[in-house]
Amino acid sequence: MPVDKKSALHRLLLTDSRKLRALRIFDPFTQWWSITEVRFCVVCERPFMGRDIRFFGEDEFPTQFECPTPGCQGGFAEWKHPRLHL
Repeated sequence: MPVDKKSALHRLLLTDSRKLRALRIFDPFTQWWSITEVRFCVVCERPFMGRDIRFFGEDEFPTQFECPTPGCQGGFAEWKHPRLHL
């Protein structure tokens, strides 16, 4: 029987500075300059700020990141910079 990897992890409550550091280390697709930067999730089609991302891990070390929209499991690959219409 397969083991659900997420069930072994728990949600982490991190300070904004620790969240930003984790995003800078683990996001292979975009650079994070601020925890208040906005991204757009193409899965749920909603914008969010970096501080709202759900962080999961063990022993206060984040290993999984999810979109803040309830029920959405979008991750780094699905988070894009929002298009600005000037």
